[in-house]
Amino acid sequence: MSEKEKSRYIKKEERDKVDKSSNFKCAWCGVNLMERHHIVQYADGGKNCSDNLILLCPNCHTLVHQGKIIKEELLERRKKLSGEIDRSSGYLSIINKCKVMIGGNTFIDTPNIINYNGENLIKMNVENNNLYVSLRLYDKKRNLICWVEDNKWWVENEEIFDFAYTKNTFKVEYDKDININIIPDTDTIEISGNIYMNGYLLRFDKEDIRYFDEKYPQHYPIFKGNTIEKCNCAFRFNI
Repeated sequence: MSEKEKSRYIKKEERDKVDKSSNFKCAWCGVNLMERHHIVQYADGGKNCSDNLILLCPNCHTLVHQGKIIKEELLERRKKLSGEIDRSSGYLSIINKCKVMIGGNTFIDTPNIINYNGENLIKMNVENNNLYVSLRLYDKKRNLICWVEDNKWWVENEEIFDFAYTKNTFKVEYDKDININIIPDTDTIEISGNIYMNGYLLRFDKEDIRYFDEKYPQHYPIFKGNTIEKCNCAFRFNI
């Protein structure tokens, strides 16, 4: 096997094939925050091809590595999925308008929640009553450590990130300063957490939003108590 063949990198063509064969969602529990799993483990000679890959959410992926879901069960599950394309389930569900509560404000039909220098750090889109989340999380040194696009995700280090994803909760946690909780309830989405923007800490929940500058002991509150509809962006920062 050549050095190139030994690489863990999976070609886009193979990634697209396995996404389609698993119906764009976890083959085991149906949620849509996905990792690609080698049915025959890469360390055991498993190939980076769609025939040896299946989509799993982080929770089910962990269960596989713990031996609580065995290879034969995965193969049987994939066989049942073969030929089916169903993107109508396995997502965070939201009804009617997309109403977001963050920082003491309510935003209706406002897809871009937090934008920094033209980049959307938190964005969400509702399609057919399904909620799609996109995130960009940076550490204090301005390094990108987590990327989520329409519920598909990448992280710099899988071992230190904690993902929780069900039909009514989306949670990403790195440490006490980098974490996000998104909780949809019928027609309202509550967002809370802490993120870094250009080295500045931004802390927010449904009641308040503040950013912190280490040079000064005080923190700075941002406007609250408003209801805004059909705005392009809820919070836009240029620091």
